[in-house]
Amino acid sequence: MYLDPITLEVMLNSFFSIVDEMEISLVKSAYSTNIKDRMDCSTAIYKINDEVVAQTELGAPIHLGTMSYAIPRILNEIPVEEMDEGDVIILNDPYPAGPGHLCDMMVVSPVFYKNDPVALLANQAHHVDIGGYAPGSMPYGVDEIYQEGLRIPPTKIIKKGKIQNDIVNLIKRNTRTEREFIGDFSAQVAACKTGEQRLHELFNKNGSELTLNAMDDLILYSENLMRKGIKDIPNGKYEFEDFVEGDGFTKKLIKIHVSLEIKDDEIIVDFSKSDKQVRGPVNGKIGNTAATVYFVVKTIVNPDIPANRGVTNPIKIIAPEGSFVNASFPAAISNSNIITTQRIADVLFGTFIQALPERCKAACAGTMNIFN
Repeated sequence: MYLDPITLEVMLNSFFSIVDEMEISLVKSAYSTNIKDRMDCSTAIYKINDEVVAQTELGAPIHLGTMSYAIPRILNEIPVEEMDEGDVIILNDPYPAGPGHLCDMMVVSPVFYKNDPVALLANQAHHVDIGGYAPGSMPYGVDEIYQEGLRIPPTKIIKKGKIQNDIVNLIKRNTRTEREFIGDFSAQVAACKTGEQRLHELFNKNGSELTLNAMDDLILYSENLMRKGIKDIPNGKYEFEDFVEGDGFTKKLIKIHVSLEIKDDEIIVDFSKSDKQVRGPVNGKIGNTAATVYFVVKTIVNPDIPANRGVTNPIKIIAPEGSFVNASFPAAISNSNIITTQRIADVLFGTFIQALPERCKAACAGTMNIFN
């Protein structure tokens, strides 16, 4: 079933108004500066088969990649058939797939309509501290993820509406900022509840068939726009590289190399010539790398394309396991979000500028400064 353009536009704005309201709810309810002021959080609606339907663009672009890699992992370990109404699942472990580093806590809850699962609501937010070697859980002088903080696999922290206090207490005892953790986690749960209420209103108004079909059509709409935009880029192969200046143990330059191929309505982004993973905590995981690719491609092709699975379908990413941009367990990765992804963005813009110079910007600082 394909919706007419007017109905599709109405449904598009309905889904994105829901994720935007979830984002605002999260920001206004949170305790920490990371969320209230920096807005280091994102909210999204997923189909129950793991495809993202709508993700707010009021938050952090990197979460479009990391959450979309985390959702399949959650569904693999806790299938929809094992979820109940009122469940809330948390995850912060990047291995084998998940958020970009341990500070990013993901919260996911299923939505049921007339006893049938119809969607997943997700949000991800940067917590102040999740334990580990140093305050802030983004230390240097570490060489494996065990030193960076508490690793939480997909876990039901709320079951059928009942909070699992033993799990909450376990996390609290491993963070230096218990008050902020509880406040921010509660805000994340509240954001999912807001989304659930609004989705129920949407299903009540339009019925299951139209609403579920709108999810598919919206993804197809974004994919068509992305493929149309890619066709405007001259076919060809383009390459560029830049470096991260050391990993905290040595000052050796770490190479990030991109080979970009435009093939009609598809893009192949190959990081195979990048350096191997390093000792210090600047290694990237595939979710971070993919998120940066999606961000750069979307800004260049068409920033107004609705952010969902359709944006990513025409993009193929090659990032060998064990490389600097897709590290193997148990590599330290806590600072990849603020350093490696920034430099990957610069490398990608340096590649695209050869094909579309009028749409690209000059390189930034290639890093993000933080104080813990």
